[in-house]
Amino acid sequence: MLARGGGLALLNTVPDWSGASWAHELGTLVAGTRPELPHFDGRAWQEFVREAGGFAAPWELRVTTYRPADPEQVLAHMASMSWIAGLAQPQRADVLARVRAIVSAGQTPDQFPLHTEIGLTTLLR
Repeated sequence: MLARGGGLALLNTVPDWSGASWAHELGTLVAGTRPELPHFDGRAWQEFVREAGGFAAPWELRVTTYRPADPEQVLAHMASMSWIAGLAQPQRADVLARVRAIVSAGQTPDQFPLHTEIGLTTLLR
């Protein structure tokens, strides 16, 4: 429970793989394996904050850094996604094998942008 004046921060990291030859194919795989999730399919978090009342106007900050691109890092990132990590082992292994095949068959740039989205608000009452 937040005390008056307490802050709420929501953090999300989003890799930008658009510079890779395999980005579209990987995106299609992700979209096909992902169940409906509020973060992607629901309303924006800011709407919930506004409806709850008692919070300062929510705002968002985006910070972009650059990371070396490595197919193994892409595989590790995909494996850490909640819906992939939560799959039963045979299905998880299949999805990750497909990710490895897609990424290995294409060209990967030397580095990728990594966007960190930071959502902030403060409890007023």
